[in-house]
Amino acid sequence: PYYFAYGSNIDTHHFLSFVNPPSCVKVIGPAYVQNYVFRYRGVRGTQLRSAVANMEPRKGSRVYGVLYKFKSCADIHQLDKKEGYINDGHPDNKNNKILVDAIVTLHNNHIQHISSFVYCINPPYVDRSKTQPRKEYMQYLQNGYRQHFT
Repeated sequence: PYYFAYGSNIDTHHFLSFVNPPSCVKVIGPAYVQNYVFRYRGVRGTQLRSAVANMEPRKGSRVYGVLYKFKSCADIHQLDKKEGYINDGHPDNKNNKILVDAIVTLHNNHIQHISSFVYCINPPYVDRSKTQPRKEYMQYLQNGYRQHFT
């Protein structure tokens, strides 16, 4: 399965600290998803005191991130736990897992559309009053940008 990361998990070093063993994941590279917009949002019912990245539908917009490939579905369990995802439709999911069409440019300049899963805050848990991420979180995004987009 493919995973589209757009928040702190674009920092590959940070991301791999939640995946065991790290060898179960391959970095595909920079990608984007159309018809979504990047927003900082708080998450109700968590100990987070600041906002985190979220993707929300918006026609004509793009969210940039990093595409990863897991060797098997079993390897995703730790990431699900980190992201507050229990299973499809569970009322206590802090994040929903949805399928998106990630667009990636491969080394031969061939553009490929890849069905990928992504985590988005479960709407009942969205806290719009928190719009600022903490400095440490921003550092992960900056690190990921340097790793994949420069």
